[in-house]
Amino acid sequence: MKKVKTSYKRLSSIKIIQTTNISFRNSEEQNDVSDSIEYIDCNIKLSQDKLHQYEFSVDASRTSANYGLGGYLNYTNNNIFRNTEVLNIKFNGEIKRIQEKTAEGLPIPTNFFKFNSKKYGVSASINFPRLFIPEFINDFVQRTNPRSVFSSNFNITERPDFSMSVISGAFGYQWNSAKNIRHSLSLVSADFMNFELHKDIYAYRFNESYEDRFIFGSSYKFTFNNQLTRKRNSYFLINAYSKAAGNSLRLGKKLLKHELIDGSYSVANNIFAQFFKTDLDIRFYTKTGRAKDNLAMRIFTGFALPYGNLKTIPVIEQYFSGGVNGIRAWQERSLGPGSYVLTDEEKEQYPKQRSDIKLEANFEYRMNLIGSFDAAFFIDAGNIWAINKNDPREGALFKTNKFYKEIAIGSGFGIRYDFSILVIRLDIGLKIKDPALLEGNRWIPTNEIFKINNSKFNFGIGYPF
Repeated sequence: MKKVKTSYKRLSSIKIIQTTNISFRNSEEQNDVSDSIEYIDCNIKLSQDKLHQYEFSVDASRTSANYGLGGYLNYTNNNIFRNTEVLNIKFNGEIKRIQEKTAEGLPIPTNFFKFNSKKYGVSASINFPRLFIPEFINDFVQRTNPRSVFSSNFNITERPDFSMSVISGAFGYQWNSAKNIRHSLSLVSADFMNFELHKDIYAYRFNESYEDRFIFGSSYKFTFNNQLTRKRNSYFLINAYSKAAGNSLRLGKKLLKHELIDGSYSVANNIFAQFFKTDLDIRFYTKTGRAKDNLAMRIFTGFALPYGNLKTIPVIEQYFSGGVNGIRAWQERSLGPGSYVLTDEEKEQYPKQRSDIKLEANFEYRMNLIGSFDAAFFIDAGNIWAINKNDPREGALFKTNKFYKEIAIGSGFGIRYDFSILVIRLDIGLKIKDPALLEGNRWIPTNEIFKINNSKFNFGIGYPF
């Protein structure tokens, strides 16, 4: 029976197969009279799914005066090479309006429909239902439902402060080691980053993260999810991720005795990044005594450590906080790092706060109001910090004896409407503790009356976590 269940599971994982039916019957062949074993025939009936599939999605988000629209069109060929290989091609786009502000933090009047930020691109992947590995580990292959994946993408981001294009490619494996456990190993990945800085970004005094870079490395992701194991009142989702970049390149350059330029090696005139990055995302969901109500909790921790060839982390590998899916009392990329206070010049620019360490915790009580209308009370806490001691932003550095004093706290209330296939969400986040204020005045409710600048209105599609 175990082999039958395994067969169902393996066959159902093949995209081109829609349904599977396995049945048995007594064999019509004459059994040997000296043989006490009775034989049966196994019949497997399969029905084919659609060869070509299309998927289209649109999403929207808003935090105070900043809002955006995005979407994608995805094409899938479920049998591209006639051996159950899957081809995916996705076109994506996003436009945003980012509110300009004065040095006092007041909004500058602009056209409400002026979208000053956009992102668009295309990605493609081919998924092979086997591992391209030596024959001697075939036993392992048979047990783990493996995949070999080739992927590439090209994305362009255009913002008022900078423009960036990224070309990426990767090859790796995916497999299951248990019913609830999934592994993803990227053996080789390469990213070419090209930046064009606009004049107003130069006020940001740490521009090395916004320079042309080459990232070459490997990564691994572990996923545990027991939600679908059986009907549960509580379940976990755990994602652990690690990436190492630049080590093999720097070693090769040293062995070949290539010349250092300003203390760093280059590839195609781009200084390549060398760093180690790891993060952990733990989510817990549980039902309450009231029907349709539940608690949702998330803890995220991550850090990216630069070393060797480059002393800063490229911007696409850095962390940020705030926004509709983070600490909702702050605008996206406007929180931190640490207790750093933006200069008047930076306050007039678009939020761009990123750094090397991120800690975040979210708690949300989700309740049903009536019909498809739900509500939620939430508390968000966290911040980002710098590892690099040369970071010029005062208060940005992570220090074990003070980081806990720099935890930002926000709380709020939200209304959601559940369409079954998607959830529309409206959240209002209020600042409770602001690490950018003086240490004795960070608790806002006890030191000042709530102001409009201490609240953020968020509109989103889907749950925040």
